[in-house]
Amino acid sequence: MLKEAVRAIIATDQNEVLLVKRADGIEKDKYCLPGGKVDVGETNEQAVTREIKEELGLDFDPKDSFMISNDSWKTTYFTGNTSGQIKIDTNEVSGVVYLSGKKLDTVDIAFDHKSILEDYFYLSML
Repeated sequence: MLKEAVRAIIATDQNEVLLVKRADGIEKDKYCLPGGKVDVGETNEQAVTREIKEELGLDFDPKDSFMISNDSWKTTYFTGNTSGQIKIDTNEVSGVVYLSGKKLDTVDIAFDHKSILEDYFYLSML
């Protein structure tokens, strides 16, 4: 059975994207897009909304998505709007950073998120 995950691309008006520093698990201490696993019975939109609330304390309204699949995981990346103040769950997140496309090399990025972000920044310039 294919595992599913969701991630949020939360961008500022200055075209910087929010990354979270992983506090535990695989790729600990590396930065990634916030999100996580889809629970049984959840839609991807419900999952990404829940994950952003759990990790960052923000309300997330998913707008657009694109799919990325590999051998064992199907990941949906959402853009959308947030409201509220960041309040991180320190069990999952040990810090946050906002980065522009030109600054991606300044932090250690987990998974394939650097290439996802490069695509995002490229498309946002069109």
